[in-house]
Amino acid sequence: RDVADVQIPAYAFPFELTLTDAGLDAAKIGQLREDGYTTIIRLPFKLTTTRHHANRILTDTIRPRLLLLTQGLEMLALEGTEEPFTAEMLRESLETCTRSLLESDTGALEEWLVYRSSYEIGPTDPRPEDARWSRTTSFGTAVAVNIVDNAPRPAVNTPLHVYFPTDDYCGYPLILHADWALDPDRRHLARSADFKAYNQFVTKHLVNHLGAEVVPDLLDRFPGSVGLAECLCPVDSMTGAGLDVGRLCRSVLDDVPFLPSGSGGALSPNAALLLPKAADASRFYRWTDY
Repeated sequence: RDVADVQIPAYAFPFELTLTDAGLDAAKIGQLREDGYTTIIRLPFKLTTTRHHANRILTDTIRPRLLLLTQGLEMLALEGTEEPFTAEMLRESLETCTRSLLESDTGALEEWLVYRSSYEIGPTDPRPEDARWSRTTSFGTAVAVNIVDNAPRPAVNTPLHVYFPTDDYCGYPLILHADWALDPDRRHLARSADFKAYNQFVTKHLVNHLGAEVVPDLLDRFPGSVGLAECLCPVDSMTGAGLDVGRLCRSVLDDVPFLPSGSGGALSPNAALLLPKAADASRFYRWTDY
């Protein structure tokens, strides 16, 4: 195909390479090809980058949980680093979501419920002005909830994801993924004016899906669950573009009854009565069940 017809990000360029271009790595790359690897990416270090720094970036970015968001992969392996791993994913399609079992060679086994949704982009919907985005006809979103002992449990270290984790946090202990536009370094949701309307449009659909479909299904599966209530309350700081995502999540969830109450039902955050900040809460907790 003509290079102009290949959809690639603006910050990546196709170059025709031969094995002689690999320099001192030629023998290693040749061996990898003989071992059956079909795609080999060689990333030479800058003079200011150390091997330890590159290793840390790899181990922070490439984690077993990436399999939750990549439907086409069932196994992921990271080798040659200080924290190598091999992970496999087993999926069971349920009526409203996918039950995902993630197992790694370290013996860790995680269970997640993954809720996915996709949206067609209409002719009047916002999209980046870059001509390459004109070929984008839809985008997807996903919400992943950690399940431990048959109940939801808040996940730890959950930045916003565009398949890979970003450096933007919305404060909620869930994995929230969407096809947001990213900055060229892929560490943050795109912050330029050209992408603002599109990213807001994507965020709106993600949050609406969370409030209208994901949370009601979780409430049906886990009625009265304190763990679910903890998953739906912000517990961490909001950073970068995650601030807007977190605020919108809260505005949608504030009217959803997910907080267990002493009466046996559930209350929305707006309907719940809280103790005054000046009150000594420890004196009251002894008289309550929660």
